[in-house]
Amino acid sequence: MKTRQGARQRIERKETQHFPASRMRRWPPARWRSRTLSGMAKCPDVLEQPLRHSGRSRRDHYSFLETPVRTQVGSCWRMDFSMSNYTFNYSNGDDYSMYDFDGYEVPHSYRAILVLYALIFLLGVLGNGAVIWVTGFELRRTVNGVWFLNLSVADLLCCLALPFLALPLARDHHWPLGRFACKLLPSLTILNMFASVLLLMAISADRCALVTQPVWCQNHRTLGLVRGTCAAAWFLAGLLTLPSFIFRTTRLDEFSDKTTCVLDYAAVGHHQQVTELVTAVTRFICGFLVPFVVITACYSLLLARVHSKGFARSQKAIKLILVVIISFFVCWLPYHVVGLILASTRPHSDLFKGALTADPIVTGIAYINSCINPIIYIVMGQDFKDKFQRSWKAVLRGVLSDDPTSTMGDSRMKTKSTMDDHSVSTNV
Repeated sequence: MKTRQGARQRIERKETQHFPASRMRRWPPARWRSRTLSGMAKCPDVLEQPLRHSGRSRRDHYSFLETPVRTQVGSCWRMDFSMSNYTFNYSNGDDYSMYDFDGYEVPHSYRAILVLYALIFLLGVLGNGAVIWVTGFELRRTVNGVWFLNLSVADLLCCLALPFLALPLARDHHWPLGRFACKLLPSLTILNMFASVLLLMAISADRCALVTQPVWCQNHRTLGLVRGTCAAAWFLAGLLTLPSFIFRTTRLDEFSDKTTCVLDYAAVGHHQQVTELVTAVTRFICGFLVPFVVITACYSLLLARVHSKGFARSQKAIKLILVVIISFFVCWLPYHVVGLILASTRPHSDLFKGALTADPIVTGIAYINSCINPIIYIVMGQDFKDKFQRSWKAVLRGVLSDDPTSTMGDSRMKTKSTMDDHSVSTNV
C-alpha cells in the first residue's frame, strides 16, 4: 500500500513540474466534478435512470447541437460527455486547447446539405429578387402584386439567412457570430414559415371571395384592405416567432473553445419539457394545421363554384395558387412531424434517434420552399414555347397580374383593382 502511494506521489510531482497548476485546465471543472460525485454518492444507480430533459431543447433547430448535456434525474444530476470531438494536446501549456477546429472533417451527409443550402440561396435570392422587382415597381398598385410582394419578401429573408445558418454544419456546430445573431438568424426562418402560411391563408380567402362574393369584392376589395391584411399577417407571424427569439442563446462549451447556438428553456425552471412541447404543438397548430383546414375549405368552395358557373379564366389563377400552397405544405410537413416527435418522445428511444438523424434533412426540405415559388410562377405562367420568346419580366408580369374575376356565365363583376390587373397584363 505504501509502495503504491509513493509511486502515485512521484507521478504527481513529475506532472506538476511539467504542467504547473496555473497552466492546467482541470477536467471536468470542479463544480461539475463535485456535483457529479455527490450525485453519484446519493444516487448510485443514476446511470441506469432514463434521460429526462436538459436545459436546452432536445431539438436544436437547424442542427445547432451541443455537448455536454446536463440532465436532472429526480434529485440527482447526470453528466453526458461526448468525447468524440475533443483532442488533448499537452505540448504547450500556454496554448492549451481541448478542441481542434482545423482537424474537423465535414461528414458526407452535411456536405450534401451544404450543397442544397447553396442552391436554395442562389435560386431563392435571384428568383425572389426578380419577383420583388416586378411586383414592387410595376405591379405595386394591384392586389395580386401586393400579395406576391409580401410572400416573396418572406422567402427572401429566409434565403439571406441561409449562408450564416450553414456555418455550424461546416464547423462542427460551432457558432462564431455572437448571441444576437444566434437569436435573429434562426428566427428569420420561423418568421418566414408563419408569414408565408398566413399570407397563403389570406390569398386563399381572397380568391374564394372573388368568386363567391363578387358584389362584396366590388365594394370592399381595395389596396388598403389588402395591405392592412398583410401587415396583420406579419405582426401575428412576429408574435408566433417570439419564443424562438427569446429562448435561443449561445453556450460556451466548458471543455473546448466551441460556442453553440441552442434553444435553452432553463429560464422556465421545472417546466422546461412542458414549454418545449407546448412550443412545438403551437407551432404545428398555428403554422400548419389551422392554415391547412382554412385553405382546404376555401378551395373546396372555390372549386365547386368554378365548376358550377364555368369560370374559365379563374381556373388558371386557381391552379397557380393551389400549386404554391401544396408546395408549402409538402415542404413543411416533415419538419413539423419531426419536431413533434423530438419534443414528445424519450431521447433513448429508436424513434427519437431516427427523428434526430432526419432533422437536418427535413430542415433542408423546408428551406426549399423559400426558392420554389418563383420557379412555379415561371413554369405556370404560360406555355413553354412562349417562355423563350419573352423576357423574364414579361413572364412574371403576365402570371402575377392574372386575376380570376374574368368570367364566363352569369357573373361578370370586376373590382377596380381587378381592372388595374388587366390593364397591366394587356400592355405586356
